[in-house]
Amino acid sequence: MASQRFQEFQTAVTLADNDWRTTVGNPYVVAYTQAYTKYKEVLDQQRDSDKEAGELFVTAACVATGSILLGSIGSVTLRMLAKRTVVTVARRTLNDTMFRLFRSVRKNDGVAFAVGAFVDGLKDKAKEGAEKIVEDYMHSVNGLITPEPLVQYLQLDSFMRANQNCALRMAQLIEDDRSMNEAQKNEAYRHLRSSPFLKKPVRRSPPFKASMAEIIELTFYLSAMLETDSLVSTSGGVPNPYGSGTSAKSTSQPIQQRPLAKDYPKPNIPPPTLSGYQPAYQHIAIERAGGDVQKRTNELSKKIFGKEVYGSTLWGLGGPADTEKDTELQTADRMLAQIAIKMKPLSPMEAIA
Repeated sequence: MASQRFQEFQTAVTLADNDWRTTVGNPYVVAYTQAYTKYKEVLDQQRDSDKEAGELFVTAACVATGSILLGSIGSVTLRMLAKRTVVTVARRTLNDTMFRLFRSVRKNDGVAFAVGAFVDGLKDKAKEGAEKIVEDYMHSVNGLITPEPLVQYLQLDSFMRANQNCALRMAQLIEDDRSMNEAQKNEAYRHLRSSPFLKKPVRRSPPFKASMAEIIELTFYLSAMLETDSLVSTSGGVPNPYGSGTSAKSTSQPIQQRPLAKDYPKPNIPPPTLSGYQPAYQHIAIERAGGDVQKRTNELSKKIFGKEVYGSTLWGLGGPADTEKDTELQTADRMLAQIAIKMKPLSPMEAIA
């Protein structure tokens, strides 16, 4: 028969699980689902939209909120990301929250949500047993690179169940340890009860005049926008006497730096020589989104920041020259960074919903 101490702890774990689900997890997935549905609607006619959507949840989760519940993403998932914008913004946001709070259990940052510094306080066989429990649950909290809302809901559900069970397994470990007296067991429970999981989250509304779903949706467009620039290198050449252009050849490669980085490329195009020979040069090319995407991006950015990202165009065509489009990218970069800063919880237990 379970001890009263264990039963009381089991009740506390169940209540904590419900608190985190109702305050953080479920509202966030609802907002993400709304944002994803609208995003798919706007990009419905755009080829490869499904392929580009693979990192949407990770983008939004790390940028639009830093809640510790979103440790379900995990550091493993971050290492799988390809987009430089997501990696630089999201890694900093997630690392600030996760690694600072959960550094006590280095084998798995996600499960540390349930046990805090408990494992480090144990000794000998008890510590070995606790570390084995954490390791067993490690694979349950590795995030998936998929944008589908149902998959993300199930992933968060698995994360919560893994942490709940991990906490209860730790309590069972304490109860079954014959080397501990009652005072030592009570002290071990005290450490286990101090985990982040058993602290009630505090709800805070988004610090923008927009819903969470709209903020998340804007992160999708801004992140995609910041992946559209490339550095084009053109060899030297002379005018083609049989047609337009020159004999020059061009190659293109994605730019790895963000637009506001100090080492972002700033090439200059040299003027042609008197002979008409064009020296080799580089320039930045930017693939501008279609009209529907521009319109929706501007609607959201104006509502949230009071300014538009894209300059005026004629039915989504034209716009500024490539030499001026980097201004749009810089604006998008600033907005994404501001969202990450302002949406970051003021305390580890704070949830924005």
